[in-house]
Amino acid sequence: MQFIRLITTLSVFTASLLSADTSVLIAGKGGLYRTSLNHESGQLSNPELIHKYGSGSWLVHHPSLPIIYSSWHEGKLNGLKALRVDSSRGITEFSTLEIPLPAPAHVAVNPTGSLLATAHWGGEATTLVSLNDDGSFAKLEQVFKHEGSGPRPVQTQARPHFAGFTPDGAHLHVTDLGADEIWTYSIDHSKARLALAHKTGLPSGSGPRHLAFSPDQKFAYVSDELSHHVSAFEYDEQNASFATIQHINAAPAGMEELTNNVSEVLVHPSGRFVYTANRGNDSLAALARDQKTGLLTLVEIEPARGVWPRNFNITSDGKWMIAASQISGTVAVFSIDQESGKLTYSRNIINVPAPVRVLLPKE
Repeated sequence: MQFIRLITTLSVFTASLLSADTSVLIAGKGGLYRTSLNHESGQLSNPELIHKYGSGSWLVHHPSLPIIYSSWHEGKLNGLKALRVDSSRGITEFSTLEIPLPAPAHVAVNPTGSLLATAHWGGEATTLVSLNDDGSFAKLEQVFKHEGSGPRPVQTQARPHFAGFTPDGAHLHVTDLGADEIWTYSIDHSKARLALAHKTGLPSGSGPRHLAFSPDQKFAYVSDELSHHVSAFEYDEQNASFATIQHINAAPAGMEELTNNVSEVLVHPSGRFVYTANRGNDSLAALARDQKTGLLTLVEIEPARGVWPRNFNITSDGKWMIAASQISGTVAVFSIDQESGKLTYSRNIINVPAPVRVLLPKE
């Protein structure tokens, strides 16, 4: 009897976990917004503004502390904010760092939580920031200037757009949209310094924006903003180097490059699919991924149900995609078919002013 009661209790507990709502944070005009995703229905709750500040374009978790870092822009001031999340999911702003550059386009934290890097699209630079044990900012350690340009009108200068630490924390990869390159830095942790290790070139006029790795770290994918392609690379972890294997069109055939900009790129948690978004065509592209070769095949192009889909995120179970469209001020939810990778609109949209980043809980 006790065994039956235990099984019943566990079943109820498991069901509650599966149907539990997930807190979703969204950076938008005016500050930080929160909504909840119902894992059964794919419905989002009405969003609430939980912290007013000059939020920027990116949000990222500290690897071990209940802290979120945000790019920050307010008047003539630019830099970073550290936001502490308390047990009741309240937000407290507890550390600010001004950076003498245009606001960061992207922010990353190393695996130990000791260093933070920023990519500055308008500032031709990558920075390295040291963090204190409590997650607050220690100091701006280095501003590493980029050089380069490309053939497109926006490529008159170097434009770092993404920064990402390797899992071992030994290297930092930065995509430079202006120079059509991935810059790879080695990191001297004792001195908190970056040193350029090598560069990886992309086709002229590609405009590499963001980068995502396969779960096994053997392949990497870059969203080419200006050519609306996804570039695929074989990745050598030991040397932190990339070898090009494919460039695949992620927009409808025949669409002019100057009327469409690719934005986010993510690999599905299963490793079977890659997704990117088209701003201009206002769609989400699903691509099937060969897990042995890393090569991609376009599966479908699904309307984003919004204008200018700048960012999206995928739940850790791979079941749902949440896509934020900046110009329409809308956030839409799609279910993901686990076999085909196709997206199905959940018929749920919420309004958030100019949403630019969707942040899901840490795994």
